[in-house]
Parts: sequence; structure tokens; C-alpha cells
Amino acid sequence: MKIDHKAPRLMKVGNHFKLLPGVNQVDQDQFDQAMRLPAFKGLVDSGVIEVLSREADGDLSKLGGKQAIALVGKTVDRDLLGLWAASEKRGDVIKAISKQLEAVTPDPSKDGEGDEDK
Repeated sequence: MKIDHKAPRLMKVGNHFKLLPGVNQVDQDQFDQAMRLPAFKGLVDSGVIEVLSREADGDLSKLGGKQAIALVGKTVDRDLLGLWAASEKRGDVIKAISKQLEAVTPDPSKDGEGDEDK
């Protein structure tokens, strides 16, 4: 299932799963178990965590192009973006996925930038 974690930080949900900010793919059974946790249920009830789709696959084809691009733009999970890239057929959505993958992938050439004087 797809859920949107709207808080700007990583969240560990018990021993069930971790949520990155933005859209995450989560196993339905694990989500159902997490809903038994009062704190997690409160986040869902308050809208901090929103269920976007209960489908288990990584398919964006059921969304319109603008909706799919907006969803991609909120996703920082590189594995999920890669899953979507593998199944997506629309050029504009593929371009958005590629752009987002580039944005969320660390640039190794910038690692240690500013350490030249050491």
C-alpha cells in the first residue's frame, strides 16, 4: 500500500517498518499491526500519515499524469522510485521519476566538500 508520511523526519514504527518523509510503500499486514499502536493510529487520524492507496503493487498507471508527477515529487524512497520507473510508460512521468531520483541520490563528488584545507 502507498502512504504519505507528511512529517519531515524518519519515523520508526515499532518493529514493523520505517517511514521516510513523503510517499512510502508499506505491507498491508504490517500497517494493520501498526494501527494497533495508539500513537501511530493518532498520526493516521490526524492526517500526518495518509493512506493513498491500498494496492500492493508499485503501479502509478491508475493515477492521472499530474497526480502521478505530484506523488513522485513527494517521494524520497529511491527503491520505490526505481520500482515506479520500471513499470511506468508515460514519458512525462518517467522524466519526473528520473529528476526525483537525481534529486534524492547523494552526489559522491560533493562528499567531504570544504575539507580541502585539512
